[in-house]
Amino acid sequence: MYAHKSQRARRIDYRHVIDSLVRKPQAFRRSQLREDLLPSCDYRLIWRHVEEHLEPHKACRYIVRLLHLAATENCEGTLGRYVLRHIDQGKLPSESQCQERYGEVTRVIPLITSQQHALGGYDRLLSPVSY
Repeated sequence: MYAHKSQRARRIDYRHVIDSLVRKPQAFRRSQLREDLLPSCDYRLIWRHVEEHLEPHKACRYIVRLLHLAATENCEGTLGRYVLRHIDQGKLPSESQCQERYGEVTRVIPLITSQQHALGGYDRLLSPVSY
């Protein structure tokens, strides 16, 4: 079966390889499957933009971290549209801006102080009971 010209011939889920790409983002640039790893037209447009406007290593790092955020936070569509809106306004949101908006919120754990009771209470508890 032949794929229609507007459809991709292969379907590769970037989520299966994104952890490896995060460790070696430059592998994205040389990958024969690069276009197939981009999950939608939005991400292909983002890739073209960063490839044209950023240094090669920064472009790879940006798109790989963006895909990692999309995969880990399950926000692929909304994140892609968010980045494209900023690109349309002439700005590329930073990785940290995307992380702040779509990443897991770090919760502040309150400091709880407690007082240790006297250990002598155990001696009284374990001593034989006199009636």
